[in-house]
Order: sequence, then structure tokens, then C-alpha cells
Amino acid sequence: MKSELPKDTASEAWQSVLAYLKVELPGVLFETWVADTQYLSSADGLVSIGCRNRCTRNWLENHLQPSVSTQLEKLLERNVEVRFVLANDQVGAVEPAEGEVEVEAVWDAVYEQVVQPEKVIALNAYFLRHLRELGPELSWMYVGFRQAAYSTGGRHGKRTARLTGKSIAVLSGTPERTFWFRAGSAETWKWLAGLVKPVEEKPLWDEKSKTPKRLPRKYSVAMTLPLTAADAGSLMRWIALHLEEAGGPALVLKKACETPLTELIPPSAESRADSEPMAVGRIVRDLFAEELPEMELNALAERLRIHLMPPGDLVMISLFFVEHVLPHLGAGPGWMLTILRDRCWVNPENGETRNRVTVKGGYAEVAGWMGLERPLTVYEWLNGKHRKMLPAKGEHGEKGQKPNPKAGQYLNPGVRMYVREANRSKALAFNAGQREFEVLLDEIPAEIVSAAILGQPLFPFENDPSLYANCSIGLTRIADDFYATCSLDFTRIAEDLYAICRVFKLLSSFKPALKTLLKPTPENSEKSEASTPGLQKPVVVDQWDLGLLFRANGVSRKKQQQLFASGATGLAFASRLLYGYTLAGKGLTDLVGNAIQSTLSNPEAGAGGICDLLAEHGPTKLATWLTDSLRGATVAAPGFPSALDHLSATQKQELLMRLGQKPVEIQERLPVYEPPLFGLRHVADRQIRNVLQERAGKANSKNGKGA
Repeated sequence: MKSELPKDTASEAWQSVLAYLKVELPGVLFETWVADTQYLSSADGLVSIGCRNRCTRNWLENHLQPSVSTQLEKLLERNVEVRFVLANDQVGAVEPAEGEVEVEAVWDAVYEQVVQPEKVIALNAYFLRHLRELGPELSWMYVGFRQAAYSTGGRHGKRTARLTGKSIAVLSGTPERTFWFRAGSAETWKWLAGLVKPVEEKPLWDEKSKTPKRLPRKYSVAMTLPLTAADAGSLMRWIALHLEEAGGPALVLKKACETPLTELIPPSAESRADSEPMAVGRIVRDLFAEELPEMELNALAERLRIHLMPPGDLVMISLFFVEHVLPHLGAGPGWMLTILRDRCWVNPENGETRNRVTVKGGYAEVAGWMGLERPLTVYEWLNGKHRKMLPAKGEHGEKGQKPNPKAGQYLNPGVRMYVREANRSKALAFNAGQREFEVLLDEIPAEIVSAAILGQPLFPFENDPSLYANCSIGLTRIADDFYATCSLDFTRIAEDLYAICRVFKLLSSFKPALKTLLKPTPENSEKSEASTPGLQKPVVVDQWDLGLLFRANGVSRKKQQQLFASGATGLAFASRLLYGYTLAGKGLTDLVGNAIQSTLSNPEAGAGGICDLLAEHGPTKLATWLTDSLRGATVAAPGFPSALDHLSATQKQELLMRLGQKPVEIQERLPVYEPPLFGLRHVADRQIRNVLQERAGKANSKNGKGA
């Protein structure tokens, strides 16, 4: 018969063990792994302790099981064995904590579940004054640091947290390699002074480690924005000028809180070369620390800061935009779109949206938002196109030109998905003439979401002249011509967003009707297709599998880890492999080694030119072209003949396997002899016929067949 300890006795013993562990363990470990464990039951010397998940159970078993058993044996004065189990495994054994509730998130809209617009980066609008000083790239870098500090530390009340450089790079909208390049430049920290500061000037190493191991780089991030160097200087000059007139420190600070911002920090103020950003509290303390009581000083400083930076004046940037849209747009266009969106208006009562923004200062004003001195740059973001010819060198090094394969396409077509210029003819001057912009407020155009739900390909037919109409207004309303809409640069961002919608894991939580629409069952698929004209079958986005490419090319585990850590993409690596089979890469002795080193040096860029164009089509289509070519068919796909038609059958088979595809089984076809049309060359033709017959006989005997 099972003998169970009285519940009160065992429970009290466990509480004593918890008190013992709280003293013995560091606070972080105790709160993370031990604090919420609960006594469940005991029988035949087996004490069951409940924990919340498998990760916690594994940690407790690996680190605390012996010591916990020892402590319980002392308290209960008998031999016991401790078993850690999931609390959910003991049905009814654990009573819910008082006041505990369980909630489930249910979405009924694809857009909201994928984008999650409530997850935003909230910046005080005053930061736009820092943007003019820092420029677009470093401003996004500060945003990445600030959001990382908030998400992993500040949000939970902790001052410090460890995270990877890649996570900050993602929140900055840049590749990890770019982030580390900027982090390694002393000029970066000179410009970010007052906002982000490296704690150590030199790298620190773990002296206890047996092998060289660098300790994490430490940075301090200003969560409360300081004034720019120019504004800090303006505020101090204003206080000094009005100090006697106001009647002392306290009164001049109170007067400053009632003075318009255009007088305290005029937009035209310039900073001195030796000045740096300063927080309002620091300015006030430096000026009057010895003249006012500390409590009064802090209260006046906070009141002045709120006057200069109203807490409700925020610029909202969605995390989805930073992670998925910004990398396609670039730093400058990303800030332009962010500020234009901030100037749009939505009526909270009826949902009416006004997405047209008038900029009186035109391109020059938009450039000024980001500290750019060249208004033409803004025009190029919106309307610039690739030129027809590119500079090139001749065989003897002389300068020349060659045709540009992207001639006529937009320089930044992704921007045109979100911003277009309206009423261009009304501007009186190029630089400063008034401009009106139409802004797309959705992170994903509605047509992409609709195509994903219906399972329709976003761009059904590459060479279909009706593509312009098929894309609908969400994409093509911003494009002026069909050629720009079809460009690879434009479709890349659209297809990336489409892929996010299609493969988003939580789509399965939608209502059953939407599940059926996304994944039609075999029973109703034929019926639905017949009853819905034009409805196309769901498609899977054809993407390169980086791991498959590594295995197909025998890449070592160490190199694989390096490539994955660098942020390499399957598209870039496939393009590098293709380069080794083109005429330009014919001289390479180590094709795979070159692809590895080139990808490590620039993880997100392919070999360029025709290699990128071919890789963009994806593995399935490229394998189909190679297979057709091996079987003797003519492949008229753009770029394929000039790039790969010169390869032998063996080389094409090898390329197929390097791209992770199966080799093609081809039956050997012997040439068929046709009699000559004219008898004047019958001797030569007879000799040719004899040679062909002899080859046929050898081939048949080799295959084990009779002559």
C-alpha cells in the first residue's frame, strides 16, 4: 500500500527548501527557474514537484535534483526521491494561483496577424531634430540600439541585457555586416555622442577562459532623448540672457517653460565644433546645482523637458516595417516615408484617412528633414531610372561603354510601392517648389494579402503583357509604365511580403472558413475551382534552400556555421555557384571555395549581372531549363543561352547537382544517316555512313546488345 506524507508536512518542507535555495542561488537564477515551482504529491518516498514547462524541468533535474533531495531528507527524516514534473501532467493536482487568468489571441484579419500593427517603436518627435544632424543611416542605428535596450531590458525594469549584434542590425534595417562595419568606426561614436556610447574603449577578454574569448561589447543607450548640440547651446544662451530680467534661477526656468519653442531652440541654430548633445536635466544642474535645492531643481528640469519634448508627440514606426520593408527601401527613403506617414491624418471616429501630404518646400524640404544637401537625391528616390549605358573598359584598357541591362527601370522601385508624387506639373521650382505626395499607410498592400489568401501567384506570368492590369491598383497605381513594374528589384519586395503572408505560421488560428480557403481539401478543391472562374491553385514560393546547397557542395560544418552567422542567403550563394559555370568564371580552380569566400565577404549580394538574373528565377525553373537543354530542347529563357548554353552535358549535370537538383537520365541517341541528295559525293557519304555504323556497333556491343 502506498504511504503518502501528510500534505501539510510535505508542503511545509518544500517551502523550507525554497527558502534555502533563495539564499544559496543568485537572485536571477532563483526567480527564473525555482520561484514558481509547487509541491504536488508524495508516495512511497517519491516527492513530485511541479514546474511550468519542459525547459524548467530539464534545468532543475540537471542542477538541483541531488541537493534538493538531500534537503528534503533532512527535513522529513526519511529517504526520499525528488521528481520534477510538468504541472499540467498532474490533472487537478495544482490549484490555479489566486487571480490567475488564461487568455487566447484570436485574429480574424490576415493583415493584423502578420503585421501586428500594435508592435511599434515609439520615438519622441523631437528625434527628428537629431535626424538632421546624424543623417539617415546613423539615425536608424540609434533606433535599433534604443529598441533593443527597451525590448530586452527597459520593458522589464532591468538596466542591462545581452543580445547579438544581428538583433540590433535587424532593428536598424541593415545587414549584420553593415552594422559591425559602422560599430568599428570611431567616427560613428563621435556622431552618436550623447545617444549611444561604447562603455569600453578597448576590447575586453575573459581571463578565466582556457581559450581566447572576447567579452560582450558594452554600450549605454540614452532612453531619454538629449537636446541636440545646437539646441543645447541655444537653450543655455537664452537662460543666460534672461536670468537677471526674470529675477533668478527658479523664475528664469519657469519663464522658459512658458516661452515658445521657436525662441528657446530656433530651427536655424548651429552648434559649435566642440559641443555635444546634452540632456535638459544635465543643463539645468550644471547651471544652478549650487543655487537651488535638489528637489526643486529636478522638478523644474522635468517641467522644462516636457515643454521641449511633449510626451504625447510621438512618431510611430511598426516593427514589421523596420524588419521587412526598410531593408528594401534604404535608410533615406525609409525616413522620408516615416515622416510623410506621420503627417497623414486618420479620423478616429469614422476611420476616414487622408493620405495626401503637401510639402511646401518641395524636394529641398524633404532633403532637409534628413540633413541632405542635394534635393535631386529625393527626386531620384521617387523617379530616377537606370541610364542606358554603363562605363566599361576595352581589351586594351581604353574607356568605353556597354549597354545597361536595367536601362529604363527605376532606381528604387520599392519606394514607388509606398509613395508617389501627385500633381507634379504644378511645382514652380525644381528644388523648393511645393510638392504633394500620396502615401500608402499599409505595410503590406491589400492586393498582396488578397493574393496570399486566395492562393494566387502575385505575378502569374512573367511575360504576360496584361501583368500591369493583373497587379491591381495597390501595386501598379504607383508605376508609370509596364517595364518598371516588371523589374526584378520591384518584384523582390512584393514577393518577399507575399511570402510572409503565405507561410506565416499563425494563419492556422483563423476561423475554419479561412482555413478551408487557404488549404482546400481534395473533396472540395475541384468543386471550388469549377465554381470560381480564374481561381488559381495555391503556390509555394520557390526559394533557394541554403542548407541544401551546402550539402550538395560538400561545405564543411565550420564554413556552414560562418555563412549562417554572416546572414548569407541561398539566392546569393546560388548566384556565386552559377558564376563558376559562365564564361566569365571559367578560370576558377576552386568553384565552391570561391563561392564561399565571396559570399562571406558580402553575404547578401550575388555575383551580379546575368548570374543574379538567373538565380532570381528560383531552383525549380532553373532546373527545368537545364533539363530541357540536356534533352536537346531549345531554351529561350532570358539570359540562359548566353550564360550556360556553352556547357557540355556533363557540366550541366554537375551544375544541376550543385544546385541541389537530381541529375537527368538521358538515353543516348545515335545520329540518323540520310542518303545524299546528289550522287557526286557518294564516295564521301559512304565513308561517313561506314563511320556512323561502326560507332553504332560499338555502342550497342557496349550496352550488351547484338549488332
